[in-house]
Amino acid sequence: SRLSKHERLITDDGKTAELFTQLEFFLSKHPEIKLVILDPASKYMGKDVETDNAKAQDWINLLSRLTLTPGRPSILVVHHLRKEGSKSKSIFKVDEKDELPNLTMDDIRGASGIVNGFRWALILARRRYEDRSEKVFLQVTKSNYSKSSGALEFEVDEHHSGILKFKK
Repeated sequence: SRLSKHERLITDDGKTAELFTQLEFFLSKHPEIKLVILDPASKYMGKDVETDNAKAQDWINLLSRLTLTPGRPSILVVHHLRKEGSKSKSIFKVDEKDELPNLTMDDIRGASGIVNGFRWALILARRRYEDRSEKVFLQVTKSNYSKSSGALEFEVDEHHSGILKFKK
């Protein structure tokens, strides 16, 4: 476990961090690894990556190097949505249950360079309603390979450990 250890892959001055070098070396020795998940993204970013477009692009360029290792792994970066303006906005009215949210790239937290540098972006968003029910929405908001999707809607099944059930 790397819990509570330094995880930045890029230094504050934009250089390759030692951890990145170790990860790149490890991937080069293990081409059977096809997926690397960085969760949450902020733990692996350098200073100001979330607020500076140039630094965001430097970080993304660095991550792209990992896809060039012998196994050609995909890099999945899990990041947060922007915080809502007030706590009251996090509870939606019961009569809004039938409305699909308008999820866009702008909902992704941080500098626009973060979203712009990646090939695609998908948002997973949860809504809680005044009647204590929940829905989860999934939507591709950016794709360099296809058009963006509409939102997919899921209901939370409280009787089965909160698994998501696709709503037709």
